[in-house]
Amino acid sequence: MIKENYKINNIPLITCYNKKEEAISKGTIIFFHGLFGSKESNVSELETLANEGYFAIGIDNLNHGERKEESLDKINELSKMDGELYFLEMVINTAKEIPKLIDELINRGLIKDEKVSLAGVSMGGYITYSVISIDSRIKTAVTIVGSPQYKVDLESSPHNFISKFDTIKILSINASLDDIVPTEYMRVFHEKLKKTYPDYEDRFKYIEFENSGHMMEKVDWDQSIKLMVEWFSKFF
Repeated sequence: MIKENYKINNIPLITCYNKKEEAISKGTIIFFHGLFGSKESNVSELETLANEGYFAIGIDNLNHGERKEESLDKINELSKMDGELYFLEMVINTAKEIPKLIDELINRGLIKDEKVSLAGVSMGGYITYSVISIDSRIKTAVTIVGSPQYKVDLESSPHNFISKFDTIKILSINASLDDIVPTEYMRVFHEKLKKTYPDYEDRFKYIEFENSGHMMEKVDWDQSIKLMVEWFSKFF
């Protein structure tokens, strides 16, 4: 297993792979971590993807990891609305960075033939949906305890851009007992996808673990990672 650290467009990232050229040819997967995490938080998942033959990349979300600012530690001191807006600002602005990051990864030969997919957990799931809504190059995606709909009514919320999901393959995994990310948003979104796209059953899937909250039970988390690998194996 080879791990390398880069800074591209001022975004710190870590790559995991076994055989570099073969991995890039198979496909590049960018993994987004959760709130208060960093690119190192999901090294285990990056290694899992690398062992499946992919070129896996973890990045530091805006204001996280090497880019962390003191303001992040004070987010829980904000009012509920201000805290949510601060969170969404980080989500939206991280997502806006990704198209140019993908451009540079292509220029450096770390993405081949635009074969790039996304995965994310919690905040990373929000970012994943946001990127999909602005970059049509994403082939497939997996989100865990994330949401395509913001708690605040913003026009930029990905659920408002259903037409952007016309070719992508998405596996969405949520937890019934989640008291942080509303599972109802994901259920409604997948119902909308089902009504919009006749081929829904061929390229979308929604799974909800009944006995887990936002911090998933280990057995459900392990199963989620297994399902993620299977999804990429099927569609990537």
